[in-house]
Amino acid sequence: MKLIGIILAAALLCGTAQAADKDGNFHVLGSGMLTCQAYLDANDKDRLSAELWWEGYVTAMNRLTDDTWSVVGKDDPVDRVNGAIQKQCKEHPKILFTIAVHNAIQSLRDDHRVKVAPKD
Repeated sequence: MKLIGIILAAALLCGTAQAADKDGNFHVLGSGMLTCQAYLDANDKDRLSAELWWEGYVTAMNRLTDDTWSVVGKDDPVDRVNGAIQKQCKEHPKILFTIAVHNAIQSLRDDHRVKVAPKD
């Protein structure tokens, strides 16, 4: 289990500052503990549960990332993020879903991040 914490810490050090314990470990809950292969093999209901999980993860990143309104953009972010997660999971089926989600978000951030809330 300590190895998982080390892997998670290393994966999450890329990009924005991350909170964790003194050793860089943090507790992952819910669908984040799935492997990518389990996510890819999931039925529609379980896949939806995982997608709702990543939406909460992105919401937290939006809240905790300085100078950011949305780390994944405002136009069709669900399809964009789902595609990036599926790509990560197909390339790395043994990693945890939480790592794939974080990597997918980081891959989208530079091109899609919105710093200020759009004016209606």
